[in-house]
Amino acid sequence: LRGGCGLCIWLTCPPGEEIQWVIPGQTEAIYCQQGSDWQCVVHYDSEASTRQ
Repeated sequence: LRGGCGLCIWLTCPPGEEIQWVIPGQTEAIYCQQGSDWQCVVHYDSEASTRQ
């Protein structure tokens, strides 16, 4: 699957613990729900993350 496909995985965890779910080269972004809004917390460069 590529970015823009609409796949979303909903996690509930304390702030900072979401990083354990990041898959280098696969995870595109992490969003945080605040009320009825979603805010992008981090966006990963897939090319850079596959080189790590």
